[in-house]
Amino acid sequence: TNSLLEATPEFEVANKMAPIITVEHTENIEEMIKKRVIDEDWDDVVPRELPDIGLGKRKGELPEVSQEKSKLGLGELYEREYLKKVAGYDKDAVERETEEDKVK
Repeated sequence: TNSLLEATPEFEVANKMAPIITVEHTENIEEMIKKRVIDEDWDDVVPRELPDIGLGKRKGELPEVSQEKSKLGLGELYEREYLKKVAGYDKDAVERETEEDKVK
């Protein structure tokens, strides 16, 4: 049952051949470089824009975070979000309506 552990398997590995550097190859690369310098064809990296998350508007003020403990667990929050997306059932709205009915 452990015959593979006792034997040394042989694998064929395909490696990409390295280019042979010749005088023609070097001259070809130098010509490409010279042409790109003359044409001013640079491969500059385009800087990406960072998404605006609204922190710059407040000039260093941190957003307010509630220190109050949630009455619902994370599983219940995910369940409610899932029910809204899939079934169109809004459990929060139903609970608000029942609370309003109790107050009346």
